[in-house]
Amino acid sequence: MNACVKPKEISQSPDFPPAKCGTKIYLNHCTFKGAFQPLISLLPKLNTMPNYELNINNKAYKMEMNFNGAQIIQCVTKSGGWQINPMMGKTSAEPFPEDQVRAAQEQLAVEGPLVDYAKKGSTVQLLGKENVNGSNTYKLKVTTKEKVELTLYIDAVNYHITKVESKALVSGQVMQTSTTFSNYIKTDYGYVVPFTEELVLPQGTIMLMNDKKVEINKHVDPAIFEMPRN
Repeated sequence: MNACVKPKEISQSPDFPPAKCGTKIYLNHCTFKGAFQPLISLLPKLNTMPNYELNINNKAYKMEMNFNGAQIIQCVTKSGGWQINPMMGKTSAEPFPEDQVRAAQEQLAVEGPLVDYAKKGSTVQLLGKENVNGSNTYKLKVTTKEKVELTLYIDAVNYHITKVESKALVSGQVMQTSTTFSNYIKTDYGYVVPFTEELVLPQGTIMLMNDKKVEINKHVDPAIFEMPRN
C-alpha cells in the first residue's frame, strides 16, 4: 500500500525558525473508509489500526502497520525501497519498482519540499490564493527533480501547510493523492507538527491518521531499513 506518500510536515511558522532535524518517530492510529469499507464491515477490527512511522532526515523512511494481525511494511531510502504487504499477496520483502522509489523518496525530507528546494533540484511556482476548509491559503506548485508534482496550500495567517496534492507516474500510470493536515501541536523539541492527517488515495479510499506521540532526534539503528533476506 502506498499509504503515507506524504509525510508529516514541520511547519515553518515565524515563531519556530527552521532547524536541522535528524529523526522523527510517529506512533499513531489509522482509520480507513471508502473503497475499503466492504472489507471493514466484514472485519470490524480493521477500522482502527496501530501505525508506526520513522523518518531519518534525507536518508530513510519506514512505515509499519498492523492490519488485523498482518504486518505491512514500507521502506524507502536514498538508494532504493522495499515492502511487505500480505494484503496484496506479498508475504516476503520485495523491492519497489524504480519509478515507485523515485515517487516515494519525496518522503525523505523531514523539513518538507520547500526548504532548500533549489538545492534539491526542485522548482516552485506561486499559483495564487485559494480557500481551503474556510482558510485563506497560498497555493504553490512544487516540481521535484524526479518529476513528482506537489501542490501545497499554505495558511496565509500562520503558514501551516493545510493540504498537499501529489501527482507522480508509477508503473506507467499517474497516481494522485491528497493529504489534509490539521491539529497542529508544538512538540517538546519546539517544532509544530500536525497530529491529524486525512489521506485520500486512488479509488476514493480515505485514511485518517491521528498521532498519539511524536518523538524527534531519537537514536535509530540504520540496520532496520535494510530489506530482510527471504
